[in-house]
Amino acid sequence: MTILTKAFAVFLVVFCAWVVLLMKEAFAIQPLPSVEYPSKKNTRVSIETTHESMNFPAQLLLPYKAEYDGFYNGKKVGTAYRELKKLAENRYELIFSSHAKLLLFEDKRSESIIFQINSSQLMPLKQTIEEKRPFKNKRTGEFSIDWKSGLEKGSFDGRQWEVPHKKPVLEQVSQILQVRADIFHEKPIDTYLITKKGEVKSYDIKIVGSEFIKIGALEYETIKVERMRSNSPRVTEIWLDKNRDFFPIRIRQLKDDKVQADLQLRSLDFLKVTSASTP
Repeated sequence: MTILTKAFAVFLVVFCAWVVLLMKEAFAIQPLPSVEYPSKKNTRVSIETTHESMNFPAQLLLPYKAEYDGFYNGKKVGTAYRELKKLAENRYELIFSSHAKLLLFEDKRSESIIFQINSSQLMPLKQTIEEKRPFKNKRTGEFSIDWKSGLEKGSFDGRQWEVPHKKPVLEQVSQILQVRADIFHEKPIDTYLITKKGEVKSYDIKIVGSEFIKIGALEYETIKVERMRSNSPRVTEIWLDKNRDFFPIRIRQLKDDKVQADLQLRSLDFLKVTSASTP
């Protein structure tokens, strides 16, 4: 194996980790007695959308910008960015982008999801995707869901689909926001349905417990969760800040107990809602 081939193989490992780290956190919650939750009641949701409700924690919908540094073997190899905007009454946009580079190989991607809230459930309305992988042309895609009929229509890289939904589904970018809301409400164990490029998959997670961690000079009190999938050697660990409404401050990808990539929060800024986006 040549040096170039080895470098490419290493990059692919990092690249796969980047894709999973911030865009594939879909969880089913298993609360532990050591974790303290706010006292809230749960509300089941139907597939039809309604007006924004207090059942979804309002503080989780505050506009923000967050930046992360990505590390591989202790070396910084890229960055990731998340931004939440309020577009109108009960309509929000969550933007994700990442940029990873190792030697001659570079990966860029961005996604945007527009969603609304139905009781305690996040309901995706429209998603756009753009990605540029090493040695491949730029690929784009989008989908939209009409929740009155439950029909999803989408396309990616020239392929089109129509998928009917009988139950609420999430997508990769916004699913961690739903998880934070469910932890806030102390919801029981559940399965999250994720729609991705015309296919619907289910994912589970467990809460490991409370843990103090350091990022740079700062120490955080967190809830650690682990995401695992059947018949997969990969495990994703996520640390959620208990003092900032379970915001994800660190995400680490492991395969066969070896760290593949590590995302750590660099900055988090909450933004003022402008008059243009105020209901």
